[in-house]
Amino acid sequence: MENKNIAWMVVLLLLFVSLGLTAAETRRNLDFKDTDLHDILRALANSEKLNMIIDPLIQGQATFYLHQVTFREALDILAKEYGFGYEQKNSVYYLTALPHYQIEMEPASEEQSFSVNLVKAPVVLVLEKLSAIAQKNIIFPREAEVLITLSLKNVPFDTLLGLIAEEAGLEIKKQTDLIRLLKKPISAENLSMGWKDRKLSLNAKNVSIRDLARQISAEADCSVVTDADLNTNVSVFFQNLSLETGLKLLCQTNNLFLLKEGDNLFRITRGEGGFSLKFEEELLSIEAKNIDISRILDEIARQAGINILYEREVKGPITIKFADLPLETGLRSLVENNNFVLEQRAGSYYVNRSSLQANSKIYYDSESDLFELELVNASLPQVLSDLAKKVQRNILIFNHVTYTVNNLSVKGVTLEEAFSLLLKGTPFTF
Repeated sequence: MENKNIAWMVVLLLLFVSLGLTAAETRRNLDFKDTDLHDILRALANSEKLNMIIDPLIQGQATFYLHQVTFREALDILAKEYGFGYEQKNSVYYLTALPHYQIEMEPASEEQSFSVNLVKAPVVLVLEKLSAIAQKNIIFPREAEVLITLSLKNVPFDTLLGLIAEEAGLEIKKQTDLIRLLKKPISAENLSMGWKDRKLSLNAKNVSIRDLARQISAEADCSVVTDADLNTNVSVFFQNLSLETGLKLLCQTNNLFLLKEGDNLFRITRGEGGFSLKFEEELLSIEAKNIDISRILDEIARQAGINILYEREVKGPITIKFADLPLETGLRSLVENNNFVLEQRAGSYYVNRSSLQANSKIYYDSESDLFELELVNASLPQVLSDLAKKVQRNILIFNHVTYTVNNLSVKGVTLEEAFSLLLKGTPFTF
């Protein structure tokens, strides 16, 4: 009889696990879909606590999945695929775009006419070459970041310069001995802005988001930046709103995201639905509507300066809203309310898809070390496994454990109490 009882026994070994890998050797899965390359590089640098300076000419959207790669391996793959080089100096990585543009420009047979072939050519380099070949003094804003693609033959100088200026959003002012290119001012009919008593009023009609961000930054003494690939026009009207509220309204009405990255630093990026996230004084606030959970996890990792690793299956739009929760409490609320499992190992957080059915939930409060279980027709081995994961323990379950938990709802129980309740009435023990 005793041997028979032993044959039915579940042996649960609970051990703490630590990872002995250095940052450079740490291997992780990387899964990005239609993500700005700058965001990916920042996430990589943040995950390894490294400093990285990125050339603004490194641009693009990336979609890839890399399995168990180190930081260096991932960086090498991205550099080869997206055309940039890098150099490490002390603790800083310098990333530089490799030449991938084409600038062909030569005088045509007719006087002061030119044939040009430009492919993704930086406007600054185009104007420099045109100035040298035409032997004319051309002054232009060095911060212009537009890439130009043109193919023309036997074009007069004035026509060519006009086309380049139009592409770059510049206006031409001719003077006696030089030509000056200036940033086109936004028409007063298209934009009016007021900043008084720390309240923003804005009436914008079909205005470039980049130009608008610069003007708001100058007017409100803050920094509002946009993603490198964000080239869109926006329209909005509001009066006497706080800066953050006004920026949120601007983004929400134009299908954009607003991310607050500091007290007076905001970043505007492309998106769908609505999304705002803030991590200040160790407290997390999120408001998301139909936003992919992977994007939310990436933004939490970036703002909180932590590593959050997740499987490829961790994806899908979610809607959630909470304010000023401790980091781990907020993470668990985000993850576990959407049928995922959160683990913490060696200073990093891991998110996996829960093996439980959608109508079964396991909540864990790390501060009180207590569980809340809502189980309906849940597999006993899967429940036991999820419990162990949440407290960062190992568990060994014999393969003949195949019971189903039909219905269990409890709150405020310890791990041992949860095991006892789950195994009560079964032929198993621990």
